[in-house]
Amino acid sequence: MANNTPYRLVTNLKYWLLAAAGLVVGVLLLFISGLTWFKDHEAFGTLTNQLGGLLIASVALGRVRKVLASLVCFHGASS
Repeated sequence: MANNTPYRLVTNLKYWLLAAAGLVVGVLLLFISGLTWFKDHEAFGTLTNQLGGLLIASVALGRVRKVLASLVCFHGASS
């Protein structure tokens, strides 16, 4: 198993904070895309909605990939 050095912990914390920020921005973009101004400007509303969904999906998929990769690496090292 990998050592939990302070540098590794800080890197993980930064990664989680960036992931949380991306998730918040994605939800905010989805919320903003539903405002009445975007009803008159449908192209911008659609773009905002798609960017929000893309941020949420990329953050979620990125975290799943990271967790699965760490589990596979640790499992392979112990075998």
